[in-house]
Amino acid sequence: MKFKVNELQGDLLDAAAALASGYTAAGTKKEYGYIRWRTSDNEVLHYEFSPTRNANEIVRIVEQEGISSRKNQAGLVAAEHLWDAMSFDGTIFLCGPTFCVAVLRCFVASKLGYEISIPKSILNDLEIPL
Repeated sequence: MKFKVNELQGDLLDAAAALASGYTAAGTKKEYGYIRWRTSDNEVLHYEFSPTRNANEIVRIVEQEGISSRKNQAGLVAAEHLWDAMSFDGTIFLCGPTFCVAVLRCFVASKLGYEISIPKSILNDLEIPL
């Protein structure tokens, strides 16, 4: 199923960030309480990959990718555009209601484009209606 990156948030954005990181699903939410991911080095993550809620994962992505971010002045922009994030090369620029969401949207778009496909198996596991 296709999604616009600038609309992603929550568990769906976490899954998109995992896919952008080159991860593949290695276990289901029903089995472990969260989707278990396998890295491109074939290592299985034995923890929940949730950069929308985990500052350490966001910092790693920001440092690794060179993403910059800034907060806009509240009241002058819509809440959905409170934070901006820009890729290192300046070609990707996306907004979000929080720092984490803006940075992750920028990261996902820089790796996968502005519209992405998320496998139905992952959507089913996240209980996202198709």
